[in-house]
This record gives sequence, structure tokens and C-alpha cells, in this order.
Amino acid sequence: MIQYRFRKHISEQNWFAVSIDLLVVIVGIFLGMQVTEWNEERKAQLEENIYIEKLLIDMDHSLPLQRKEIQIASEQLENIKWIIHTVEKGQLLDANKEKFELALTTANVTRAPRLVQRTMNELVTANLLVRFSNKAIKAQIAEVQENYIRSIETLKRVDTRFSSYKVDYDQYMLKRSYNPENKA
Repeated sequence: MIQYRFRKHISEQNWFAVSIDLLVVIVGIFLGMQVTEWNEERKAQLEENIYIEKLLIDMDHSLPLQRKEIQIASEQLENIKWIIHTVEKGQLLDANKEKFELALTTANVTRAPRLVQRTMNELVTANLLVRFSNKAIKAQIAEVQENYIRSIETLKRVDTRFSSYKVDYDQYMLKRSYNPENKA
């Protein structure tokens, strides 16, 4: 239809009508591209909202795990305080030996923070974070990941330090148990 009118206007040399026909085509193309762009932005926002919901679900699953880890870490801290107190006071009695060994064994068990990271891993692996329009959310996701990695590295250092203490204690106990002077 538009081609027929366009040819007719050219053959009639009606340049004003030709200009109007070209303007209609250009405006139509522009509007089509704009609608496509709006649709893509809407899809991207919808996808971002879905990922934010998934992140919230992951965090909701992480909270009880982290509360449990805090409880375990608190118990470990109490055991470490008891070990230090016992060693400083020189009060390691045979009755406390099992408790001391158990406290020492459990004190050197370091546990990584429990964080459900399915969605974060998906976002990072597929490089989907660049699509997020909300810079604050991007920054918070990056901060959570950095803190998680930093805590894992710290736990590795603590684990190495406690392992060396455990080896020292095991060697001390081995020498003590084989030393004829210490046998009753």
C-alpha cells in the first residue's frame, strides 16, 4: 500500500507527498525500535526483580544456618577460654583430661560461614550482574562475596594455627605418657 502511494507520488512528482511518505516510514521505524527498546528494558527489569527475589530466598535459607554456626562458634569460644584458663592456672587434672582433649579437638575445628550462594554464583558465573540497573544492589552483592571470601581465608589461617597447637599438645602428651617418671 505505502509502496504504491510512494511510486504514484514520485511519478506525479509530488515531492511534498513523497516527503510525507518518507517521514511516515522513518517515524514508523523509529517507533518500532523504541517499542522494542522499551520491551527489552521491561524484560531486563523483570529479570532483575526475579533475581532479587531469588537472592532474598537464599538469604532466608542462610540465616538459620548462620545462627547455628554462631551457636557452635560460641561453644568453641567457651572451650578455648576454658583451655586457656586451665593452662594458665596449671589445673589440668586427670579428671579434666578428657574434657581438655575434647575441648582442644573441637576448638581447632573451623567452619566456613554457611551462606546459600546459588543465585550469587549464577549471577557471577553468567555475568548477569552487569545487567542490574540498581548500583546499590550490585555493590551489596559484591560486598557479601568479598566478606565471605575474606572470612574463608581468615578461617584457613586460624585452622593452620590451631592445627600446630594440636600437634604440639599431641607430642607433649605422647612424651608424657612414655616418660617413666610421669607414670604413677
